[in-house]
Amino acid sequence: MLMLKNIKKYEFCIIIPTYHEEKNILNLKLALNKNLAKKNYFLCFVDDSLNNLTKNKINSLFSKKHTKYLRCKNNDRCRAVKYGLEWCFKNIETKIFIEMDADLSHHPEDIRKNLGIIFSGNYNLIIFSKYLARSNQIGRQIDRKFISFFVSRVCNFLFNKTIKDYTNAFRVYDKKSLIILKKKKISFISPLENLNILLFLLNKIRIKEISSNYIDRSKGKSVINFSHYFKLTCLFIKLLFYRVSK
Repeated sequence: MLMLKNIKKYEFCIIIPTYHEEKNILNLKLALNKNLAKKNYFLCFVDDSLNNLTKNKINSLFSKKHTKYLRCKNNDRCRAVKYGLEWCFKNIETKIFIEMDADLSHHPEDIRKNLGIIFSGNYNLIIFSKYLARSNQIGRQIDRKFISFFVSRVCNFLFNKTIKDYTNAFRVYDKKSLIILKKKKISFISPLENLNILLFLLNKIRIKEISSNYIDRSKGKSVINFSHYFKLTCLFIKLLFYRVSK
């Protein structure tokens, strides 16, 4: 049976990828209630956990009327986000789509503090940046900090010096930016997502960076391993060829 499009109009939709986040879901719920209780928004969880613990926790805490649980078996955050964005674009009536993590490394408080910018309609893509003067990174692992900083600096040098953070996955998209994403063949390379920003730059959309507080996770599963460093090397080579070809 085909699902009918949700005809209720929302101020924004939040897409949250999950991977064994059952220990984080309650704190996420409390943070959303504290910061966004007066807002009319839709939640979309995209889960690629190996069990149903996260799913059960979500179903027990969130109303199904304003929440969608999607199962994604790719075991890849970037593919899960893409799947969630496409589903929400097709099924939810809203103009604003927010991508954030479930572990509160991306915090709803930053959304609340910047609602004026988010609702202004002046930007197609808003990046919650880790590298602005008022941004903070708390308890972040050295390997994660190195990968993020290295890729962002390389892309900042090669492509657009006005953008400081090419790797943060805490972002706000409008419909125009998602239409570009849908049309482009994008290389999603976990844990890096900077290539889709390059596509935005090529299409000259309006991008805004705003400061954020990044707090590294204390619960849940997330691993940086050798394969990620290999992908980082391949990405670096690809970026160089991309830049030379322009």
